[in-house]
Order: sequence, then structure tokens, then C-alpha cells
Amino acid sequence: MCHPAIPIAFSALTSAAQYVGEKQVAEATYDYKLKAQEATVVSAADAARHQHQGVASRTIQVRAAAAQEAQNLERSYMTASAQSRASAAAGGVSGTSVEEASYEFAQRRADFLATRMQNLSWEEEQLLATSRGIEAQHRERVEGAKFAPVAMPSALGMIAGIGSGIMDAYSMFPEHSMWKPFKTT
Repeated sequence: MCHPAIPIAFSALTSAAQYVGEKQVAEATYDYKLKAQEATVVSAADAARHQHQGVASRTIQVRAAAAQEAQNLERSYMTASAQSRASAAAGGVSGTSVEEASYEFAQRRADFLATRMQNLSWEEEQLLATSRGIEAQHRERVEGAKFAPVAMPSALGMIAGIGSGIMDAYSMFPEHSMWKPFKTT
């Protein structure tokens, strides 16, 4: 018959090997998830940066278009005003009718500019909302990349496994039992 030391040794080796293997798997899993998280964070930051650059370019374009429209209107106003005054003077017309026409044209100009500035404000607000959406999407991607903690194997579990192996070995070989029944006399 075999001695209980052999099954105990195999049980201890098996428990230790299982512990080491589980620990290596857990560490590799953690490293992989950490690298994946870092790559996602970098990718999210790059995407957000590019999207913000697009919004910034669009904001510049919107402002430039509004400024160009205002300049074109101002140029048209100045030209039309000068031409109407020159025509009126050449025709011998002066006074209230010329001033009324100039005032009406100036009023239309002011109305157009006010409307255009209101539209510009609305477009800028929309672009700002787009930027806030980009930021929220970036935060969501970063939060989504976070991973749950990786469970590491328990050294206490390994010790318990070895202890269980010892108990099993001694139960198979009762003649070598460490715990002899107490004699009651």
C-alpha cells in the first residue's frame, strides 16, 4: 500500500499549478483589458479632436459668410444711396422724397443685418451644441472603455485545496491518520 505523502504531494502540486495558471491568466486578461482601454481612450480623444476641428472650421466659415454678406450689403447700400442722390440731383429733385428713399433703404439694410446677426447667433448656438455633443460622446466612449476588475486567484483557496488534498489522502489511508480517535477510558 502506498503512503499518503504521494497523494498529498500531487494534491499540493496540482493546487499550486492551478493557482499559478489562474494568476497568469488573470494578469494577462488585466494587461489586455488595460491596453484595450488605453487604445480606446486615445482613439476617442483623436476622434473628438477631429470633430472639434470640423466644428471650429464650420464656425469660422459661418462667421466669414455673415461678414461677407454684411460687407456686400454695405457696398450695395453705399452704391445705391450715392446713385439715387446723384440721379435726384441731376434731375433737379431734392428734399423729402430723396431723404425718404434713403431712410427706407437704410431701414431695410438695418432689418437685414439684424436678421442676419440673429441667424448667425442661431448657427453659432447650433455649432456650440454640436461641440457639447462631441464632448458627451467622448466621455461616453471613455467611460465605456473602463473594464470591471479582474478577479485574481486566491492564495487562501490554494492553501485550502492543499488542506483538502491532505484530508482526502489521510481518509484513503486511515492507518496513517494524523487524527487518531481519542481513547476514552
